[in-house]
Amino acid sequence: MKADPASVARAMMTAKDAQGSRLFSSGDFLTANQVAFFFSRLASKKALAEDPDATESATEEAKEDIGAATVEADFQEMINAVVDDLLPKHPLIYGSHNLCELASKGKLTTFAVSVLREMCCSFGFDVVDIHVKRRKPYVDRLQSLCDACACKQ
Repeated sequence: MKADPASVARAMMTAKDAQGSRLFSSGDFLTANQVAFFFSRLASKKALAEDPDATESATEEAKEDIGAATVEADFQEMINAVVDDLLPKHPLIYGSHNLCELASKGKLTTFAVSVLREMCCSFGFDVVDIHVKRRKPYVDRLQSLCDACACKQ
């Protein structure tokens, strides 16, 4: 059964050994195209193994492929680093609001009950058990979420 190059590339990012440590570092990750080319060249090498005259050129080609894959992996790592720098660092954002900042200033109570309810739902809180139309139960849940945030650690 043929492996899908995209799923192989994704699996490389999460593959772990028996002890739970990663099998590949971020510099070793390959793109789907690189995986497809690798499988293609592997099949070619297998076919060329039957022809002894073609093995010299195949070895040189393999060295070039490894060099190209290394350059591509380095390029992908640089792209990932730039994307990480550009993404917002704060994990508790709702719309354009930084919830941790609002919670530390005590301003979560300025939102309407319906907005607080939507906020709680968007962060996965079960709000079915809240039967009063008051801000406090929602604010308490959001406050507990903000207290556990990485920015408070």
